[in-house]
Amino acid sequence: MTTPTYEPNDGRYPDESDVLVLYPAAGADDRDRSTWSWHRGDVLGQCGPDEWHVVVYRRDECTLADGITPARPDTPDHERYYPTAWRSAGELRRVLEDGTPAPCSTCGRPGGVSTCPECHDVPMPTVADVRGQGAR
Repeated sequence: MTTPTYEPNDGRYPDESDVLVLYPAAGADDRDRSTWSWHRGDVLGQCGPDEWHVVVYRRDECTLADGITPARPDTPDHERYYPTAWRSAGELRRVLEDGTPAPCSTCGRPGGVSTCPECHDVPMPTVADVRGQGAR
């Protein structure tokens, strides 16, 4: 596997920042983003003018180092390999220091509103989305 080459980050989603990532939940249709939900993650780097490489903290999708063998529930955190994804600004939300979702970086709507139709057709994250998932 090759290591991605990142561009200089424009600061909207700084490297290593805590974010919510739109990602298919177990049983969701990979091709229908309206079925996806928000999950905790971290920015690994910016790959294009409106694209970031992120790690998604989904314990149910962790593998061991081989990338194939599922991690068991008792696998220590340092031995877990989480999925990564490439996402645009409309599929990411910063998490503020107080643990609440930041406003949409595209239109400015506050986190916690039900949808952000100017930017995308998926639900915006809520405080429950942030606090309901364990951080890294």
